[in-house]
Amino acid sequence: MMMDEPIELSLRDLLDFVRQGLLWALLMAVVGGAVAYVLTSRIAPTYRAVATLVATHGASPTVGFGNVLVTAPSLDAATYRTAILSRAVLEPTIAILRADGIDTGGGLGGQLSVTTSATTTTTVMRIEALASRPERAAQIANAGARAAVEWDEGRATRSLETVIVALQSQIDGIDVELSTPLDENTRDGLLRSRDDLAIQLSSARALRNAAIGRLEILETAIPFFTPVAPRPTRNAATGALLAALLVYGVRFFRQVLDVRIPSVDALAAVSGVPILTEFPFSRSRERRLSREAASYLRMNLMFDLADVHPKVILVSGYGANHGKTSVAITLAESFAAQGYKTLLVDADLRRPMIAAEYQLDPAGTVSLRDALSADVVQPAAHVSVARGALDVYPSFEAVAEPAELLGNRLPSLLDNVKADYDVIILDSAPLLVVADTLSMAPIASAAILVVSMREANRRSVYRSLQLLRRANVPVLGVVANMVSRRGDPRRDGYGHGYGYGDDTDVREATTSDSAPRPGARGPHA
Repeated sequence: MMMDEPIELSLRDLLDFVRQGLLWALLMAVVGGAVAYVLTSRIAPTYRAVATLVATHGASPTVGFGNVLVTAPSLDAATYRTAILSRAVLEPTIAILRADGIDTGGGLGGQLSVTTSATTTTTVMRIEALASRPERAAQIANAGARAAVEWDEGRATRSLETVIVALQSQIDGIDVELSTPLDENTRDGLLRSRDDLAIQLSSARALRNAAIGRLEILETAIPFFTPVAPRPTRNAATGALLAALLVYGVRFFRQVLDVRIPSVDALAAVSGVPILTEFPFSRSRERRLSREAASYLRMNLMFDLADVHPKVILVSGYGANHGKTSVAITLAESFAAQGYKTLLVDADLRRPMIAAEYQLDPAGTVSLRDALSADVVQPAAHVSVARGALDVYPSFEAVAEPAELLGNRLPSLLDNVKADYDVIILDSAPLLVVADTLSMAPIASAAILVVSMREANRRSVYRSLQLLRRANVPVLGVVANMVSRRGDPRRDGYGHGYGYGDDTDVREATTSDSAPRPGARGPHA
């Protein structure tokens, strides 16, 4: 499906998509699950332990048993988490572990993590530790909790330590002065000052010893002997699911990127119009297609154009290799064989073929260009065909500016001859190659698009139908040409050279006069 093509997905389409890839999805799910299980089973287990801390929020200082207690300032949950994972706490954690005889290998390396939850009065922190053994995980979590509590208590004493150092420094200075000869009054003054400072120092030291942090250990970590990783069963299920999704993902992108149309049913889904008939593939160079398939096409057209007279039917393809001329000739002869007065117009003025097919002599035959250029109506060539006869306006050679010639002159020519015919078949140039067809499309009662299943392209079919609709031409349906009875129709060869511009290697399809394959569409209402 191309970017400019609307995507329509029904429940049936989805179920078909799932069903078609189910076998591969199941196979890959088994393989993916087995690989995930084997690989994760070989990974060393990891155990987790959790220590829980709680911090209270409130004003400080507080009073306990008649004494003033110093507490650390309140912090929010994010600050606590950042602090616990910082070097200020991690380094003491490592020191505690080493003191307990645990080798940290130079660091904790992501073995610690912190999650927090807070209310207006408290913050709860969970310190999680991962290790290769349950006991080690519990020791790391508890060491982290102890280090966090010590760090928090240190926040409460840090300012008092500064005061203590300052007071002690002043006392030391007085002691130095007292060691020198002084008069009695000076000595008494210094002694009184020293006594005051000593009292203040004693009070500061008492406050420091009574200082408390806001963090406390709510629950110590205990070893859990169930590993948190790996989990082979869960990983196997995940691997199986991902493998199955990968299969469907590959299938989806292949369908999105693949512009080919693999079957007639797919062609009907892409085009959104009926499949009028199916012409089977053949290696024969005979341009006449299956009479039975042509009869299906003729009857379908008669149903759709029952109230139209004459029926001007535009036959085109989107490229130069779809057999639209073969379809036009076969359809015209099918109408003629049923007694309809039929005119076949070779309006492909780039690469005309109909004159050669009926072996018409340019010297004695009025060409389409001559008929378009004449001031009076020129008679069409009368040719005999199997079980009837038809008239033909052939083209013998390419002409200059065919789009202008067809757009300006063909409507008046057909207006002058319409009364003489029941059916007029216009074999036109490919839609996506040149603009000739669109210039004359409005004069047609309806159009049919010929698509070779060897060359069927989603984007080209969609664009061709869009162009015809923009030209206000009713599109009755699509003719599926070169439908293979076996496998991929692209593997078979075919004849009739045909090309446009520089594309000289492109050849037009032909098929033999054989019955359509089973499943060919019949008349539709």
